[in-house]
Amino acid sequence: MNTAKELAENSLFRDLDKDGLAAFAGIAQEVSFGPEEVVYEAATAGDSFFVIVEGQFRVQVIDEHNDEVTVATLKVGSAFGEMEVLGNMNRTAAVVSEVDSRCYRFDASRTLELLKRNNNVAAIFYRQVCRELIQRLKSTTRNMGYFKSRAI
Repeated sequence: MNTAKELAENSLFRDLDKDGLAAFAGIAQEVSFGPEEVVYEAATAGDSFFVIVEGQFRVQVIDEHNDEVTVATLKVGSAFGEMEVLGNMNRTAAVVSEVDSRCYRFDASRTLELLKRNNNVAAIFYRQVCRELIQRLKSTTRNMGYFKSRAI
């Protein structure tokens, strides 16, 4: 499968036209991870984001007892690291592959430069990122309500 075609199947890129997809495909770097391979650690520089095309990853944080806690499982079609790239901040969690996996990695500086050069691509991409983050927030809110009701 070619990069642009695989990106078109991802919600972040689905609404882009052929030229927009080609622009993102042109800066995508295909990377593979083995089982239990750390993609990045919390508090490291948010220098890239990833789009999963094969495999599965877990998102981990350290809790108040210094224990690793898995807060999410990411599957094909998910993206991770985009908040740190767009927010120009350090990583908020660690990400670890669970099985043999394949992603596209997008360097922060190249991504931001692409978005600066093309207002239409930027508008579509930012809108899709916002939609994804809204869905994550809704899910987190539901989960918090569930766990709070179970703790009573």
